[in-house]
Formats: sequence, C-alpha cells, structure tokens
Amino acid sequence: MKKVLLFACIFSLFACAKDETKNESSNGNVYVSNDTVNSSRIMMYTSGEQIEDLSTIRSFISRNIHSDLFIGEGEEEKSQLRYKVSFIFDGNSVTEKYMNNTFVYDTIQKDNNITLFVKRDTVLSLPLDTSRLDCFNINRLIGATPAPVTCKTDECTSREQFPVFIAGNKITRQIINYFFIRKSATQNCDIYGNWRSDYFNYGILSKLQPGDTLVFQTASYSLYKQ
Repeated sequence: MKKVLLFACIFSLFACAKDETKNESSNGNVYVSNDTVNSSRIMMYTSGEQIEDLSTIRSFISRNIHSDLFIGEGEEEKSQLRYKVSFIFDGNSVTEKYMNNTFVYDTIQKDNNITLFVKRDTVLSLPLDTSRLDCFNINRLIGATPAPVTCKTDECTSREQFPVFIAGNKITRQIINYFFIRKSATQNCDIYGNWRSDYFNYGILSKLQPGDTLVFQTASYSLYKQ
C-alpha cells in the first residue's frame, strides 16, 4: 500500500510540474529544456601532462571516483537529461525551476550572445585567491566566470553566477563535471563537483603541481522558447 501511495505522490508531483510549466509558457518568455545532454570526451591532466588513453582514464575513475560523477562512458556522446529545466524571464530577472527547486537571478548582458545569470541570494565567502590551485579553491576556479567576492572589514560575500549562450529561440547552458586529487608532502586531499554551470577554465591546467590529477568533462544542454 505504501508503494502505491508513494507512486501516486510522485505522479501527482510531476503532473503538477508539467501543468505549471504549460501555464507559465503563455507569457512567451519561458524557455524549457529538451531531453538531450551533449557531453564531451573525459579529459585527464597531471602536472605538465595530458593523459589521452581512455582505458587509463576509466581505470583511474573506477579506483577513485563515484561512478555517477561523469556522463556516459567517457566518449563524446548524447545522453538523456534526467529532469526538465525552465527559465522564466521577467525584465532583467530570470527564475530557474527544476524539480522542486526555484532560483532567481539578475541578468547582465556580456555581449550579443552571452548573458550572465547572477543569483539574487548573497552567501558568505572566503577571499578568492587565483594565484594557486588546491582542494580549497578549485571549485571556484574550475569555471571561466567565478563569482566576484566583496569584502567589508572581516566579512566577505559573493553571488553565484554562470553564463548562458542565447541565440534566437534557444539558450545553451554549459556544464562541468570534475574530480581533483592532490598527493604531496604538504597536502593529501580530493574533491569533486558535478553539473557546475560554466565554461571550463583552461587556465588552471598550468597551475597543476606534481602529485595533482584533474579529470573533467564538459557538457551542455539547450532550452527552447515556448
């Protein structure tokens, strides 16, 4: 009986979400994702070296990383997006909705096609040090557009941001999945992140030190005007 009730609840949730998106679409400023994620080949770097052999990369992943961190089998491929994402525009603001999550952003036009989504909510942050790379700051440096940090006296804050590419009736969102491990005399650590919204920051590859390994994958999906 519990299983039946659970199924009914889930069915009702998705039915309501579908109806909500349909009603919001009537204002003409709603973009909804399709079902396809385009993922790139998984890349692996150490200090001064790129590992291209896919069997070596897969072996490293199986020894160190949760199996669901990356999309697909490591090659360039298409996969299914697990949930619908919608962007609802209202002037210079946009609301993102997926599953039971809602986020509100301010929009900043960077050029003809790139727009920054800057989250309304401000969070406490540490000062951003871009001169080095380690387990404490890679999550902020992995993307090409890290959130600016504002510091006043002894408190620093930031607002999460990410770029989207807008062309015609389509918005393309870039994604980064990554795993970083450091084994050195001064630090032994590892950290991962997935579905990070941004373009990959290739500049961090020059900051890898002996004992570092970085595995990453870029991906993208599109949202279409309704």
